[in-house]
Amino acid sequence: MPVVVTIDERKSRRAARSRADDLTRRLNEQPDLAMLLPFEVTVGDELQGVLGYPIDVVPVLRVIARHAGWWVGIGIGQIELLGESARMSTGIAFVQARRAVERAKKTPWGVAVEGTGWKRVDDLDRAIALWITLLEMRSKLGWETVDMRLRGLTEAEIASQLGITQQAVNQRLRAAFFAQDEEGTQLIESIAREVWPL
Repeated sequence: MPVVVTIDERKSRRAARSRADDLTRRLNEQPDLAMLLPFEVTVGDELQGVLGYPIDVVPVLRVIARHAGWWVGIGIGQIELLGESARMSTGIAFVQARRAVERAKKTPWGVAVEGTGWKRVDDLDRAIALWITLLEMRSKLGWETVDMRLRGLTEAEIASQLGITQQAVNQRLRAAFFAQDEEGTQLIESIAREVWPL
């Protein structure tokens, strides 16, 4: 079922449009992402895109967390009109995404999921809140090391490429909550697979 993601700049600045354009490009470059409509800047510093499945929020949120400074609303529901772009489309999922982004602005972690009439949406909302909080605590070096680990490199291979010890790599991964990130990702994906109409 479709998932609408609405993203809003936390603190609008003069360079907000360039940040929005940059985030749009990064999101649309994600490989193997089932997008019904690519992300686009809709109004000012706001972005919107339509994903094919709830599970696809994981790579999207990972990019957003890395480039901090955004409120995120995830809306799950039907789409009455799927136009050529998100701004030309309508449906309950868009209404839910708008409600979600407004609720996200009232939370410390800045992400909310709405989907009235769909089971496990509340569980998905809670799991994402915990997971995204971990990601937002990650340093630039942490992101770099985790990226290499996610590409399949071993700690020894990462150490060799970065010119540091394997112990230092292990410390970076622990400081970046890599193990918890993996557990959180699996939890979110398992819940997302069970999001169906009540």
